[in-house]
Order: sequence, then C-alpha cells, then structure tokens
Amino acid sequence: MNKPKIVVLDGFILNPGDISWGEIESISDLTVYDRTDYNKVYEAAKDAWGILNSKVVIDKKLMQSLPNLKYIGMLARI
Repeated sequence: MNKPKIVVLDGFILNPGDISWGEIESISDLTVYDRTDYNKVYEAAKDAWGILNSKVVIDKKLMQSLPNLKYIGMLARI
C-alpha cells in the first residue's frame, strides 16, 4: 500500500529544529519545506494528498490545480 504524500509548505513556523516530524513520516511520504513562495506551491504539492501550512495562501485556483488534494491542515505554535 502506498503512503499518502503530505507536504509541509512552511515548516519553520512550527519547527525551528527542535521537533521531530517522525510521527507524520511514519504514516506518509512526507516532504518538509522551510518556506514556499506562492508561485512554487504547485510544483511542491502537485501530487500531494495533504498540505500542512501556516502562512502560504491556498486559494481556489491553486486547490483546483491539485487533483489529489484531500486535506489542508493549518500549523501554529503556541
């Protein structure tokens, strides 16, 4: 069984280097980007099932261009 592809578009928001992505990696094919400009989101997430995000704008046009996308989760650190 293939693991779902998940991308983190701005991982620096949640993880300045002291937190492991291991739990998410264990259930997915995970790619973490520290920062992603809007014009590079499609390339980063074109095959993604899920996106974890904080600051990157995910608009209707972008969502419609990502046919495998089923989930968008928001990251925050308190």
